Amino acid sequence: MKKLIYAILCYVLLTISSSAQTLNPELLRADFDRFRTALNEVHPEMYRYTPKPVFDSLFAATAAQLNRSMTQQEFYCAMNPLLVALRDGHIKWIVSGRDEHYPFATEQLFPLKLYFLNNKAWVLANYGTSTIPEGVELISINGLSIPAILQRLLPKMTFADGNRIGGKYEDLNHFFSGYYATFIGAPESFDVVYREGHEQKTLRLSPTTESVIKAYTEKHKPATQPP
Repeated sequence: MKKLIYAILCYVLLTISSSAQTLNPELLRADFDRFRTALNEVHPEMYRYTPKPVFDSLFAATAAQLNRSMTQQEFYCAMNPLLVALRDGHIKWIVSGRDEHYPFATEQLFPLKLYFLNNKAWVLANYGTSTIPEGVELISINGLSIPAILQRLLPKMTFADGNRIGGKYEDLNHFFSGYYATFIGAPESFDVVYREGHEQKTLRLSPTTESVIKAYTEKHKPATQPP
């Protein structure tokens, strides 16, 4: 029964978001009400990690924001804290018709594959034509340090059960570009500072696209191995 409940809830979360680019307050509140009803009726342990009074405050704060027209991305970000509060890595918040990891700004994505560890980031690969060397430590992006970027992204990520954050870091290692575009921005260019040896260098990068990232990922997919 619990598996069935999860399946129903995941289906509701997949379908509540309208495909329209802009939603008026009436539509926003209708989606919000369906969302809240779905969680209350079918999530088996909604208040396991976040007590009901705190959840009620989050719902009230979110509802107060829905008094103006919003783009789909603004609505997505406004509702996101409610998903995070579940601390349930099995629940997905997906825009209809979009890849769950690249829901917005798919033509202006950060062009480097990064690896995160202990508040630092290293360049694993270039998705585009950048000349930045692989293996260097990335210091900042458009004036925002890596620790500051992590402070902004980790609290908005839902791929984690309870208080664990390992899943969030693993998601960043694979889909950082999508998270950056969704929750920080999709600029026309990216000014990065990196450390090569003992020297810090600056380079301006052009954005890449979702299709380029996916083509790179497919090309470099590790060979299947037996367990």
